[in-house]
Amino acid sequence: MVKAVQCGRLCVIIDRSEVNADDPGQGTPVMVSSGEWSATYDCAIAEGELSNTRGDTLRLTATEIEWLDTMLETIDNFLLSK
Repeated sequence: MVKAVQCGRLCVIIDRSEVNADDPGQGTPVMVSSGEWSATYDCAIAEGELSNTRGDTLRLTATEIEWLDTMLETIDNFLLSK
């Protein structure tokens, strides 16, 4: 099951099928995208940017990073729900 949440130019995509309980380091259950730009949720928060296939980066604003941070409870609830 997949859930997408949009805010401004960002979209958070949560994909429960990417969760692997036997190997938590595998898969990408939460991605952040904006057009051609994307990053894992953790990378977007930690680095404050998204990248494209050419290696270019798109800096996130402080407001966007704050919004991503507020999404953590929604993400956890969705990934842990049955």
